[in-house]
This record gives sequence, structure tokens and C-alpha cells, in this order.
Amino acid sequence: MKGASLFNEEVPVTINLGDNCLKKNTVCICLWLDTIAAPITKKELVVRVTDSLNPFFLYELRLSEDDYQILKQHQGLLVDFTAFPQKFIDLLELCIKEKNADNPKFILDFVGSSNCHFADGAHLNIVETNPFKHLTHLSLKMAAGSDAEVKKYLAECLTTSKAANAELNHLYEATKRELNGQLKMTQESLTAKSQELEKLRAEWNARIDSLAAEHKQQLAAEREKTMQSQTTTQQRWEKERKDVEQAHLKVVKQQEARLYELEKNNKDLMDTKFKLETKVRELSTRLVTSEEECHRLRQELVAVKQENHSLGAEIHSAEKTVHHLRTRLAVLEQESRDRGELLQRTKELLASSEEQKVKLEKEVEAKTKEMNKLEVSLKTVSQDLLKGNDIIKKLQTDNQSLATKCKMKNQVLVEQEKVVNQKEKELNETKDQVRQLEGKLKEKEEETQKISEQTNAYAQKLEESKELIRSNEGVIQYLNKQLNQLQLQHRSPTGSERSFRRPSSSPLLNDHSQPEQQKRVTFSPMEDTKDSSPRLPNFKSNLPVLKRSPAPVIPEEAGPEDKAAVQANGERMVPKGLDPKYLKPRTLKTVPESDVDHRSQNKENVDMVRKAAAKSAALQAVKSSLASAYFAEKQS
Repeated sequence: MKGASLFNEEVPVTINLGDNCLKKNTVCICLWLDTIAAPITKKELVVRVTDSLNPFFLYELRLSEDDYQILKQHQGLLVDFTAFPQKFIDLLELCIKEKNADNPKFILDFVGSSNCHFADGAHLNIVETNPFKHLTHLSLKMAAGSDAEVKKYLAECLTTSKAANAELNHLYEATKRELNGQLKMTQESLTAKSQELEKLRAEWNARIDSLAAEHKQQLAAEREKTMQSQTTTQQRWEKERKDVEQAHLKVVKQQEARLYELEKNNKDLMDTKFKLETKVRELSTRLVTSEEECHRLRQELVAVKQENHSLGAEIHSAEKTVHHLRTRLAVLEQESRDRGELLQRTKELLASSEEQKVKLEKEVEAKTKEMNKLEVSLKTVSQDLLKGNDIIKKLQTDNQSLATKCKMKNQVLVEQEKVVNQKEKELNETKDQVRQLEGKLKEKEEETQKISEQTNAYAQKLEESKELIRSNEGVIQYLNKQLNQLQLQHRSPTGSERSFRRPSSSPLLNDHSQPEQQKRVTFSPMEDTKDSSPRLPNFKSNLPVLKRSPAPVIPEEAGPEDKAAVQANGERMVPKGLDPKYLKPRTLKTVPESDVDHRSQNKENVDMVRKAAAKSAALQAVKSSLASAYFAEKQS
């Protein structure tokens, strides 16, 4: 009874062919334990060595407990029979681990028993190599497989290959169904994705149109606002300038009217002269600080101009990338230029205010000189200076308001830049989404193309199989016609006058001694009626060449499901699913000569019985040859 497999793997082996000729190969080593029940229950370790490339390469060793004791004494082993299989497996795994090394430590040698002839058996050696000596750990004598064992092994390989073929056919059908389902799903998803893509394109175009209209409206509103603010600031500055000129004229007239009074009070105001000088110095320092602030404001205006120029360059680059926003960017550039002109005008207004300040300073200097001459009018001049300080304060407040307005305008520009950047980001995101959708669409198209190619290949294979079935049906019809003709010939009255001679060794019977060779089945009329050996009939039909191999005679009652295919090269194979009773050669039920002599005691009757027996044997042989030819043609 065969137990579970302990080890079944491919191991690298070095085959010694003699004359220092070594050949490296990979063999399959299989280990299992057999239990023998009769006459005494005992266990045997079976070691089988096979080659997947050479099916006739079969060596086997059956090691019982008694044989192991002898092996243990000869080779000095230290383990028992129960632990020997695991130790042997460990040595084989060490050989597998060292197969990729340049200088392997453990190797497996396969050496012939006598002068490297492998037909008598071989030795399987596990050798540990080192620089000093090659140490043999284990040496097992393997017996070459007999013809029956080789045939049994080939039958096992055939059953496993058929099972694998059936599994592959089942897997093929499953994958075919799965691929067809995937094809339908991908086609449906492709149509859905294409519809979604069209919807997204339509929505994106509508959104772009709406955004363009909104931006145009916003630009028109901003343009109106800037025009209104420009007109209001111009009107206000004109009004303030007229008020300042009128006030200045009034002050000049008042100063000319009071000039004479100031001359009288000049002496009284000499004491307060120094105080006024200190106040003038303070005012001068304040003027310096105001000038510094004006210089800082100028630098800020230059920075704003530079930012406006950078904004113009960015808007120009945005025009190249986004074609549908060119008009909007052109309007923005025009707005920035208008704002630069507005800043230029404010700068001119500041310059005019500074000129007024210079004029006032000159007037103050002139008045101070006149105060030196007119000490009497010093008090009134101080009052005038206070009024001038008030005017300067008003101008400073105006400058501050202008600075705040400039900051507000800069903030508005920054916000507009943020809006432009946000729109550009949205546009880039939508472009990326469109690219991703296009890439997915290409992938789906490639998948559908591959699936269509596979379906075409499957359809071509199906057509080839249909053509093969048609050809097999034609061969079956032809063989049935030939069989019917033969049966009619044997049943005709002229057939009773013929005698047949059967050869001693038929190619359709089991013969293990002769080598396999191809022969054609023929029959010929018998010339010598005294010869009792039957011959096969000779018919001029193009039957396939049959190989001489052990094969059972297929009876007439066996159905088509019990007849297996024959290989294309002409070799006979055991039919799959055939009942074992049909594998035994059938013996002809002939009448013994003694019974015939006893019953009839007539030589003619004996000859007639022999002829009938030979005729039935020849008919049976023809039927078996036709069946084997039919199976060979079906398999090819």
C-alpha cells in the first residue's frame, strides 16, 4: 500500500558517463513508504529517480528494515530506519541549496553499476566536497525499471497529464466566460465614460463663457469706479488749490496792512525773538521729517510702479496660456496704466505742494528778515506762522489720506491678482482632469483591442476544431463502409472456399520481446488448403500504419465512449475509461480436434471447422485493426 509522499522535488545531479566524462542534469527524486501486508506487515522505503525530459529514465530502490541494517553496517550509518528518510531528505535539500554555487559543498552523483552501463543499475551518491577529500555520506544502489514498471510509470504520467489537460480546459472555459463578461463591462463603462466626457466638455464650455461674461462686467464696473474717483479727486484738488490761493492773498494783504504796526512793536518783541527762533528750528525739523516721509512715499510709488510692470508681464504670460482671457488681461493692463497715470498726477500734486512749501519757507525767511527790521510786528508774524503751521498740518493730513488711498488701490490690485491666479489654477485643474480622462480612455481602448484579439483567436481555434470534427466524421464513415464491405465479403458463399493463414506473431497482439516497428495489415487468398494456420485478409484500403505495441483487442460490444484516442505518430494508447475486462486478449472458441474426431471422425469436417475458426479469428483481427486505425485518425 503506497503511503503519502515524503519528498518529491527536482534535484541537480552529476551523471558519470565514464572516461572522466561528466554530465550535469536535473532529475526528480520521489520518496514514500510502502506497507506490505502479506505475509508479514512491514514497511519499505521506496526511492524513485525519474527525468521529466526522458520518460524511459526510471530507477527505483525498495529498502526494507532488514536491508537497511545491512546498509547501516556497510556504510557506518548512525540513525535508525525510522529517522533515515528525514536525514536523507535533509541531505537532498542541502544539495538543492548548493545548486547555484560555483563550488557546491554537497553534490549528488549518479554512477553506473558496471563500467558506467546504466541498464544493470546505478549508484546514487551524496558527496560532501572539501579541498582535501570528497567524502561520500550515503551511497544507494538503484535498480533500473523493468518494462512493466516503465509502462506503469508512463500510465501514471498519462493520467496526470490528462487530469491537467482537463483542468486546463475547465480553466480555459472559465477564463473565456470571465473575459467575455469583462469585455461587456468595459464596453458599457467606455460608453458611460464617453458620455460623461461629453457632458463635462459641455459644462466646461458653458462655465468658461459665463466666467468670461462675468469678468467683462467686473472690468466695466471697475473702469467706471476709477473714472468717478479720478474726477472727484481732481475736483477736490482744484477746490483746495483755489481756497489756498485765496487764503494766501488775504494773508498777504493783512500783512501789508499791519506792516506799519509791526514796526512800532518791534522793540517789544525782541525778548520773544529767541523763543521764536527755537520754534522756527522745531518747525524746520518737522519739515525735514515731512520731506523724509515724502521721499518714502516716492519710493513706495516706484515700488508700486514696478509691481504694476510685473503684473503686466504676468498678465502677458497668462494671455499666451489662456487664449479666451486675452481681452480681459488687456483691459487689466489698461487699468494699471490708468492707475499709473493717476499716481503720476498725485505725484505732480505733491510736487506742487512741495513748491508751495518752498515758497512759504522763502516767505517765512523774508518775514524773519523783515522781523529783524520790524520787531514791532513780530507778534503778528508769529500768529501768521501759526496759521502757516496749520496749513502745513492740513497738507500733511492730505498727504496721509493720499497714502491711504494708494494703499487701498494696491490692495485692490493684489485682490485682482489673487482672482486671476485662482482662475488660472481652476483652468489648470480642469485641463489635468481632461488629460486624466483621455489617458483612461486610451487604456480602455487598449484593453478592448486586446480582448477583441483574444476573441478572434478563440473563434479561429473553434473553427479549426470544427474542421477536425468534420474530417473525423468522414474517416468514421469511410471505416464503417470498409467494415461493412469486409463483413459482406466474409458472409458471401465464395468466402467459404478461401482459407486463411494467421501469422504466428500479429502486430495487434501483446509482444514484449520484439522491438516496436511499423507494419501494415494485409490479407491474401490462401493457395495451400492443407495449411491450418489462418491468414489475415488483404484489402486495398489506405489504412494507417500501426506500431507493434502491447494493445488489447477491442470487442464489438464496446461503445464509442469506451474507445480512447490513439496518438498522431501511430503509437497505441490505453483507452481512457475502458473497462479492464476488455484489456485481456480474447481467446477464440475453437473446437478441439479430439472432440471433432470423436464426434465426426471425418477429416473434411475437421478442415471445415478449422476454416470457420480461422475465418472468425481473421474477422476479429480486421475489426480490431479498423478500430485502432479509426482511433489513430481521430486522435490526429
